[in-house]
Amino acid sequence: MKVTVSKVSATASKNGNFIHTVKTEGKKVSVLGIEKTSGALTYFIALPSAAPLNSQHELDMDQFSVTERPYEVADRETGELTTIMLKWLHIK
Repeated sequence: MKVTVSKVSATASKNGNFIHTVKTEGKKVSVLGIEKTSGALTYFIALPSAAPLNSQHELDMDQFSVTERPYEVADRETGELTTIMLKWLHIK
C-alpha cells in the first residue's frame, strides 16, 4: 500500500520515538460498472527517527497489525471532548 508521511512529531516521545501520521491514497474500484474512489485512511506509527514530510513509501500491510486506540480531542468552538479511534501500525 502506498502511503505519504503527512506529519511527524517535533520531538521524540519518552520512549525515544517520533510519532508519524501516514495517509493512504484513495483506492479506485468498479461497483456495478461505476467507478468509485474510496476515502484515504490515516494511520499512526512510532519510529526511532523522523521520516521526511510528504515522502511517499510502499508498506506491505502483511508485516503490520493494526490496533485502534481511543484518543480524546476537544471541539475548537465548544471545548466539548470527543473520543476518536486512531489506527496504530505495529510491526508483527
